[in-house]
Formats: sequence, structure tokens, C-alpha cells
Amino acid sequence: MEKSDKNISLSGNLHPIGAFFLIILFVFVGLLVGQFFGFALIVPIIGLDMTAISDFSENMMRDDAYRLPLFILQGATAFTAFVLAPILYLKFIAGISVSVLFNTKRALLIPLLLTIFITISFIAVNAIFIEWNANLEFPDYLKGFEHWARNAEDQAQALTMFLLDFQSPVLFLLAIIVVAILPALGEELVFRGLLQNQLKTLTGNAHIAIWIAAILFSAIHVQFFGFIPRLLLGALFGYLYYWSGSLWMPVIAHFVNNGLTLALVYAGQLSWIEYDMQEVAPLSWTNILPLAFIFVLLIYYFHRHLKTQKVDDNATFLS
Repeated sequence: MEKSDKNISLSGNLHPIGAFFLIILFVFVGLLVGQFFGFALIVPIIGLDMTAISDFSENMMRDDAYRLPLFILQGATAFTAFVLAPILYLKFIAGISVSVLFNTKRALLIPLLLTIFITISFIAVNAIFIEWNANLEFPDYLKGFEHWARNAEDQAQALTMFLLDFQSPVLFLLAIIVVAILPALGEELVFRGLLQNQLKTLTGNAHIAIWIAAILFSAIHVQFFGFIPRLLLGALFGYLYYWSGSLWMPVIAHFVNNGLTLALVYAGQLSWIEYDMQEVAPLSWTNILPLAFIFVLLIYYFHRHLKTQKVDDNATFLS
């Protein structure tokens, strides 16, 4: 199978630069509309009067009663900005179907299975960068930025821990949808499907496009003490898409990355295993090196398999 060298035109009748910024505008408007739509959905739960809305805004991460509406708000925002907005852009501006990006004919079973194991091995290897980035200290002239970034990191961590305090199986299933499925589908649609393809058109270089899209992917999370590991994760997703030509590969990888964390957290809360996301000890080098070797072998075989696999009408595809 050849790499996805064929450019997918997303510009429509626009200049490629204009199309790039219009994609970002669509997502930004989607965020605003999603917030409004999400608040409309949770009004029956929290109440319509200003006192109730103000209390929700101030105590959303302190009151267990706000966990469900917060999930709904997060889910509505993610769906509108990262799923609905890109689909509308593709239909009305690019003039193509979203199915072109997913390219089901290239979603072969073996590469999909390899994607799962590549992601799991990469999670372990990426732990090195997670620990390093989390303990990064800035020079004195950037202490102001470090203080701001640390506060943003703490707030994001607090939100994550609040949402992942599963008090029922229903909340766990809701988290699978909001934290694993929607980000996997929506963020890959935006950052790999739209932005990476458009950047490839602009730069003429797939590798530059992959890394710029990965930088944007990491930056939008506004967690700079996790910037590097998320950047590397985004680059991995980018190459999985570039080599396969199907957006299903990074979507599956993204889902595995987020879903595995959710499953471990829930299993720890049920006392099935010993796991605390805030106190996970980094793996030793004796454990990381074999996993890094496995990751390299898997990614090499993934690339090699897709490069040599001939796609024809008689091949067996995952439908």
C-alpha cells in the first residue's frame, strides 16, 4: 500500500492560506456555539436563575452534583467544535464527504491491530517525557509564564480528577464517550484530517505538516507541563494517518490512549488493581528500553506493511 501522498484538496474555491484560517475559524465558532448549546442542555439540571448559574461556574469542580452537567457541557462543546464544525466545513467549503478522510478501503485489520499495540508501547515510552516535562523549570526571565502555566496545569488536573471520580458505572460510560470517543474522533478529524492535510498543501512537505499539526494539537490543550509528550503523541497520530491514508488509524490510537487511562482509573477505584493516576511511578530504564525496542519494531512493521501491501478489490477490508 502506498503512503497517502495524494493531496486531499480542502480549500474549495479559497486560497490555501485562507482555507487554513477558515478551518480554525470554524472550530473557534464551534467552541462558542458548543458552550451555548451545552449550557442550554444543563439548564434543567442546574436551574435557569443567575444564582444557580453563578454557583455552577464557581463550584463546578467542588460539588458532586455538578459532575453530570459538567460532562454534558464538555461533551456538547467537543461535539460541536471538533465533529460538527469540521463536517460542515468539509461539506460546504471543501465540497467533499468526511468519508474521504477515513478511507475505509485502507482500514485494514492488521494495521488497526498494530496501531493498538503501537499506542500501548508508546504510552510507556512517553512516560519519560511526561516526567521530564512535568518537572521542567524555566529560567528567571520566564518565571511569570511558568507561574501562569503551572496554574493552568493545576486547574486542568483538578478538572480531570473531578471528572474521573467515577461514582457509578453510568459516569464511567459517560467518561468513555466524552473523554475517549469524542476527542479521538473529533480532534483527529480537526488536527489530522483538516489541518494536517491543509498544511501539507501549504508547505508541500508531509513531515512539516505532521509536526506543525502536532504542535497545534498540543498547544490547544493549554497544558505546557505536558506539552512535549502530547506533541510527540500528536506526531505519532500524524504519521499513522500519513502512512495509512485512513483517519481510522489515529482515531483508534487516540481512543486507546485515552480509554486505557480511564479503564485503569476505574479499575483502581473498584480495587481491582492498585492504580492512582496522580501517583504513578515512572518505569525504570530496564523496563522502558525493551518497550522502546518493541515500539520501534512495531512502527517499522506498520510502515513496511502498508508500503508493500497492494490494495485491490479482492483485499479483505474492515467495514
